[in-house]
Amino acid sequence: MDSAGKCADENSSLKLDGVKKRYREVESALENSFDGVMITSNKGIGMRVNPALLRLTGLDEKRFVGKKIDSLTREGFFAYEPITIRALREKRIVTGLQEINTGKAVTVTGVPVVNNNKKIIRVITNVRDLMELNRLKEDMEKSQELLLRYHSELAALRFEIAKSQHIIAQSEDMLSVLETAFYVANSDANILILGESGVGKDVIARFIHVNSHREGKGGFIKVNCGAIPRELMESEFFGYDKGAFTGARQNGKRGYFELADGGTLFLDEIADLPLDLQGKLLHVLEEKEIIRVGAEKPIKVNVRIVAATNKDLEEMVAARNFRRDLFYRLNVVPITVPPLRERNEDISALLAHFLAQFNEKYNV
Repeated sequence: MDSAGKCADENSSLKLDGVKKRYREVESALENSFDGVMITSNKGIGMRVNPALLRLTGLDEKRFVGKKIDSLTREGFFAYEPITIRALREKRIVTGLQEINTGKAVTVTGVPVVNNNKKIIRVITNVRDLMELNRLKEDMEKSQELLLRYHSELAALRFEIAKSQHIIAQSEDMLSVLETAFYVANSDANILILGESGVGKDVIARFIHVNSHREGKGGFIKVNCGAIPRELMESEFFGYDKGAFTGARQNGKRGYFELADGGTLFLDEIADLPLDLQGKLLHVLEEKEIIRVGAEKPIKVNVRIVAATNKDLEEMVAARNFRRDLFYRLNVVPITVPPLRERNEDISALLAHFLAQFNEKYNV
């Protein structure tokens, strides 16, 4: 065989493979279609039906394939002329309702398929169960109603959460912050609260502590990292033993970590923590222990860290002003508190709250 013959054979083989692939795809579509599908010849004889049609009609495949479809009307299965036969006779797409003797009402569409000479060679009939469609519609409506109810209950729960902690919040953004804080409160994950100055980051930190299992087991210790003199930071955080330095208390002193043992240590303005102390804080987070100034033995501590800042820690990490490893240790659960200008719904609620508060205070 010459090369031209070989190329022709290869092309034919490729075309045959393509046809087989398309055939398998069509077969798969028919087999898995939710709608009933029937293919009829131009003589009105059934050629192919899919499982969905058999399920809808309750008939065996033998009642369709190889038989004239209008015979089903004579046998009393259809109440009137099949849509398939109308599509053949009228040579156009026909849609209508069809009642079958099982009591079902179905919507049927017959689509004539024509060849290059515009002669009908097949009719493809699509059948849908109106009862199933209505049931699906009802199920969807019920699901939407249930979803709306859940949203309503969730909104009420979020409002109650805020109200129980004496937090004034009505806006979606603030309620979302409280919801997140409430759900992570009972874990021991470190939390980083972000937001501008004055948005109430300390309120959220205390909210987390009050709603955690640590409430009652340990205290809530708030530390402003930007307000402690640099030379006193280590002793304030980790405490010191007696005689650690000149002027030290005779019995030593517990630091913030020991004071917060079992509870929550809130590190406000964490961005102001010096790099050398950042390394020591990282050690505490990893080893769960501190060493007092002037001491040799470590002390185990069980403290949950909640940090806060109004600065961009990621920019500080990029500028090497904040340790990357510490940032990721603190940023386990980030919570951003939006400013009041972005939650206008809270303004009227706050006005009413403070008006009532000052009226009571001044007896007005």
